[in-house]
Amino acid sequence: SIAINNYWSTSRKREIAQIYAGQADHSEKRAVLFEIKCNLDDENNSAIFCDISGESEFSDEEEVLFDAGS
Repeated sequence: SIAINNYWSTSRKREIAQIYAGQADHSEKRAVLFEIKCNLDDENNSAIFCDISGESEFSDEEEVLFDAGS
């Protein structure tokens, strides 16, 4: 059995996310921006995530890591 741990790096700031999404440089590619909503009051919420802005060198990005399987 192989376990692979992956995380999505996200930002609470839309303008930061748009910078990282960039613009597609070919007509066959499109930049995509996902909006993630988590209900923290839901007891059955199984999303695994961590706000790392306090640990980041770039705290103004308000980075949040999500487990890719969330």
